[in-house]
Amino acid sequence: MFDMLKDTKKYSVIDIETTGGSARANKIIEIAIINLDGDEIVESWSTLIYPERRIPPQISYLTGITEEMVASAPKFFEIAKKIVEMTEGRIFVAHNVHFDYSFVQNEFRELGYTFKRELLCTVRLSRKILPGLASYSLGKLCKDVGIELPKKDRHRAMGDAKATAILFQMIQDKNSEEFREIFNKLNAKINFPPFFEENDYDDLPNRPGVYYLWDKRGKLLYIGKAKDIKKRVRQHFMVKSSKTKEFEFKNGMANISFQETGNELAALLLEASEIKARSPMFNRALRRKYFPWSVIPYKTKDGVMEFRCAKIKDPEYPIRCGSRRGAEGTINKLYKKAFGIEFDLHFENNIKLMQKTLGLENFNRELKKRYEELTFTEETFQIKLPGRNKKESCFIQRYDSGQLHLVYQKDGEVVEKFEIEETPDLVQITLHYLRKKELKTIPLDESA
Repeated sequence: MFDMLKDTKKYSVIDIETTGGSARANKIIEIAIINLDGDEIVESWSTLIYPERRIPPQISYLTGITEEMVASAPKFFEIAKKIVEMTEGRIFVAHNVHFDYSFVQNEFRELGYTFKRELLCTVRLSRKILPGLASYSLGKLCKDVGIELPKKDRHRAMGDAKATAILFQMIQDKNSEEFREIFNKLNAKINFPPFFEENDYDDLPNRPGVYYLWDKRGKLLYIGKAKDIKKRVRQHFMVKSSKTKEFEFKNGMANISFQETGNELAALLLEASEIKARSPMFNRALRRKYFPWSVIPYKTKDGVMEFRCAKIKDPEYPIRCGSRRGAEGTINKLYKKAFGIEFDLHFENNIKLMQKTLGLENFNRELKKRYEELTFTEETFQIKLPGRNKKESCFIQRYDSGQLHLVYQKDGEVVEKFEIEETPDLVQITLHYLRKKELKTIPLDESA
């Protein structure tokens, strides 16, 4: 029975160390690859990489990799062929695979080469096959399942790759039938619509933007937005439904186009504007994204400033949320930012202690300050966000004339500009995003 279920697929377990968290703004400084045929390790390799830029001190502290260590290491283009050869015909496996894969893809993209592999994430596999653990970070997961991970090997590519490979072998051995079932679900072959060109899907980016689905006659069927365009479009193709409308939608797709935006907020705004302007057949009439819940400040009979949430539309209360839970979360954030206090069993006692320590006037002043930080009362402002490549910046500009501008700049020059008619919903989407990401606005007359 075991032989019948034995895994015959080929895998490359990969781990990288980098100069930072974003693939577009950072570089790989170390890579390790361990190849498995089924659950048997057949080859391993690692190397430091010269990133052609400085390594931040915090990265050196975390990994132990210094600029002196990589000074004589090969550049990525010198080891690119080795990576291609080792991973050819294999499934790319990593712990939080999209992080490692995005960096490797970006390094190849800068060389003018398209690197594509099937993916498998040991975080997702672990959640399915080892449910109920407190954490699925590699270090804590290894500790929970008994994998020894020497401290000196943590945050080094080969040490983490070895741990990931052992974890992957353990998952395979734990329950072969369950592993195969989950593997097949995570990597189900895409059932493309009959008129759809598979190459169009291959060309989609794993980056934020807006996408447009068309039928074979060039009629626009649907407009969508995503933080990862390719991943979201894949979900459309994986839908299996007996509903007539959904069946017609999927099977009517013939072509796709897209507009990269570089960030989530730009995608949200552009999608809403485009749906309103084009009215695609299968987009529901763009539902108003209501923000019915307001965060309302008030004073108790003892003069203590507090907050409540209620369904009320009043410009006097500019902090709006989409749900009661969201409003309560915002109130929690206000207390946490003001005093480091969160809603828990000790909240009332902690608040009273803080009032006694600070005095009523200072207590109220601090809460009011935090509340006003989230109101964004400026009529005209701009937000600086990542652009569509590392040399570009995106500015969301709001004018008191009722216009939102989506502007892309490179070296201070405008590359592309979209004008979006402002609606109450788009204003709230923008403000909600600002609060969620804790971003700062900058005056429009200041060029970034």
